[in-house]
Amino acid sequence: MPIPNTMHVAIWLLALALTPPVSAAEPSPDRLLAEGRADAAIASLQNKLSGTPSDAQAHNLLCRAYLMAGNWDAGIAACQKAVSLEPGNSHYHLWLGRIYGEKADRANFLSAASLAGKVRNEFEAAVRLDPKNMEARSDLADFYLEAPGIVGGGKDKAEAQAQQMASLDPAGANLLRAKLAEKRDDFVEAEKQYRAAIQASGGKAGTWLSLAQFYRRRERFDPMEDAIQHVVSAERGQHVLLAAADFLVRIKRDLP
Repeated sequence: MPIPNTMHVAIWLLALALTPPVSAAEPSPDRLLAEGRADAAIASLQNKLSGTPSDAQAHNLLCRAYLMAGNWDAGIAACQKAVSLEPGNSHYHLWLGRIYGEKADRANFLSAASLAGKVRNEFEAAVRLDPKNMEARSDLADFYLEAPGIVGGGKDKAEAQAQQMASLDPAGANLLRAKLAEKRDDFVEAEKQYRAAIQASGGKAGTWLSLAQFYRRRERFDPMEDAIQHVVSAERGQHVLLAAADFLVRIKRDLP
């Protein structure tokens, strides 16, 4: 059965993702972030930090709120503060690497090259501090996959991360191997690995979304629509809903 109009689905997903739960209590900064309310989260966290300036978790959350708002420099300062307060926290290094990466994506060539080294250093630190941090391994692997060798990238390094991930996060390892196969233009193997990720995850929405994005890149629109239908019907988190809505909006914009 064909899925509904892509824009209608996108609007529905956004509404579902951004509808806050009914609660009489003042929402926490974590909840504000989960609801996409970056400005409210920033105000709440700034107020909190005025009384507890050494709260590393609050600085990390503030960094994430600034990242959501697109304020890279303020976010970097907040993430750096969190890392300086708790240098052994893998999670904080991961987020510092992520916001360096967001700034690098929008920087000129020379600035981007400098920032890329910082991204790699923070992701590698996150993995070194907690080898079981699969988010950090996944982000580090993506860096290795996409970055040129001059700043520390390399497909062999990405494959090594896939091997490390295989026992702890089989679906993540399959997704990484799918991306590696795409880089080799081995699209049959890529599709096989995306479907293996779906099976390994128990059909989670994020893996179906990855498959849909693969089909979009290959301009295979019928199976893409089938994959999107699985995203809509699968168990999913707020971040997956937002990613799916963004994907559908871009499809509507790009297709004739």
